[in-house]
Amino acid sequence: MELRLRATWHLDSGPGTPDTRVLRYEVEGLPNGQKAEIAELPGRNQWQILRTQNDKVGKWAGDFDSPEAALSALKAELAATT
Repeated sequence: MELRLRATWHLDSGPGTPDTRVLRYEVEGLPNGQKAEIAELPGRNQWQILRTQNDKVGKWAGDFDSPEAALSALKAELAATT
C-alpha cells in the first residue's frame, strides 16, 4: 500500500514572503472506509494523527517530530493489522 501526504492547510508568513508552512495533511491511499489526517495542532511542536474508519472519527493521537514520522507510524500500524 502506497500512502501519500497531501497538504490541506497552510500558514503563510504574509504578503511578499515565500515562506508557507503546512499545518495539516490528508493521507491518501488508505483502504476503503478509512481516512486519516496528520496535523501540527496549535500550541504544540509535535504532529498527531486523526483516523476515521467507516465514518467513526477517532481522537488525535501520537506525538511525532514530523509529518513523515507520523505517516511512517501509520503505515506500520496498518501493516500490523493486515
